[in-house]
Amino acid sequence: MRRVYEQLYHCGMAIEVLKVEVQRLSQTHPALHCFEDFFALSTRGIIR
Repeated sequence: MRRVYEQLYHCGMAIEVLKVEVQRLSQTHPALHCFEDFFALSTRGIIR
């Protein structure tokens, strides 16, 4: 989770790229499914 958070807020990674990365990582780390749900339901952008 920490890695995803850092990539999202500190690395400037594009949200679409991050979505793919989260999907890949959630295969081995089920706790990351909450990020997938967040991205799927989000209607606003992310302020960094």
